[in-house]
Amino acid sequence: GYKDSCKVAVTIPGNGLKGDYYNNMYLSGNIAVTRTDPNIDFLYDLNSYADGQAVDSFSVRWTGQVVPLFTETYTFETACDDGTRLWVNDTLLIDNWIDQSETKKTGIIDLTAGMKYNVKMEYYENAYGASAHLRWSSVRQVYEVIPQDQLYSSYTPISVKGITF
Repeated sequence: GYKDSCKVAVTIPGNGLKGDYYNNMYLSGNIAVTRTDPNIDFLYDLNSYADGQAVDSFSVRWTGQVVPLFTETYTFETACDDGTRLWVNDTLLIDNWIDQSETKKTGIIDLTAGMKYNVKMEYYENAYGASAHLRWSSVRQVYEVIPQDQLYSSYTPISVKGITF
């Protein structure tokens, strides 16, 4: 007899990104709420991000990993009211940390299909309208909010000479 072996690649869909929510604009102090958000596509407007939480003057740090479908250059876009910063593969792509109405900012990076890349997005809301969106596109990737299937709430911090980022 002989043994047949079969290797099957199983792709487990993503569960979204981990969101740490703070009741201030500075991503500091005690975390008010931690949850897994399926994606970043929020129109908070004049509403709270969670029952009993602040409507204005709050911030969020989303962390996890993103998995592209294609090997090519990706454009990442944030559309936020107010400030935002975005890192992909531990590279700062967008730094727009100012009070503003919803504003789109983009950054580009080369990615390999099927690889998990660290992603971190920071956001703050000062007052009045509030929104936070994270989209992507590439030659073959349709312009869209990054879907839950491509986002994973695990995050691997990098360490340089004992300093963790």
